[in-house]
Amino acid sequence: MTRTINTLLGLLAFVLVVRLGLTALLPFADTTEPRYAEIARIMAETGDWITPWFDYGTPFWGKPPLSFWTQALSFQLFGVNEFAGRLPSWLANVGIVYLVYATTRWLHASPGSDSARITGLWAAIIYSTMALG
Repeated sequence: MTRTINTLLGLLAFVLVVRLGLTALLPFADTTEPRYAEIARIMAETGDWITPWFDYGTPFWGKPPLSFWTQALSFQLFGVNEFAGRLPSWLANVGIVYLVYATTRWLHASPGSDSARITGLWAAIIYSTMALG
């Protein structure tokens, strides 16, 4: 059982590292992702953490500001690039992967067993390979 668990942990880590690498390599997709990154960039540039600006002088109230705050902070730490714009979402996705694992394990008939860990790891791997995060 321990070998199976270690293999699944390795597979999960591999999937998450590949996704992290892709956040740095792939350009922004469609029109929504760069628009939200631009709002966060303006927030980081102006220091106005209260009002998200679609453009200078045009406020954007179409989305709660938490994602803009995290992106703006990431831009301040790592510079303005695709990786910094996507890092907060990747970190949130890693947290959700853990919650999927923990919830699946908790819902298992015997939560403390190796079988519950394996089931939770499979659920986390399946979620982490989806295009949702």
